[in-house]
Amino acid sequence: TLEEGLQALTRSAARTDFQEDITGRLAPGFRADLLVLDRDVFTCDLRMIGQVRPVLTMAGGRVLWSEIPH
Repeated sequence: TLEEGLQALTRSAARTDFQEDITGRLAPGFRADLLVLDRDVFTCDLRMIGQVRPVLTMAGGRVLWSEIPH
């Protein structure tokens, strides 16, 4: 499922790297590495998933790239 695929890229990846205590989810005390997409992948037409684009990336709590106007 879509949810299982996203979990494989987040929580499961953190476990694989033995970093599940600091990465893999958005929670207090965890590294703020995240990707903001231009639409909700859970509600968009699944045939459009390939057209979803990133609009912001963060790593270590810092914005590394953004298309979002400040």
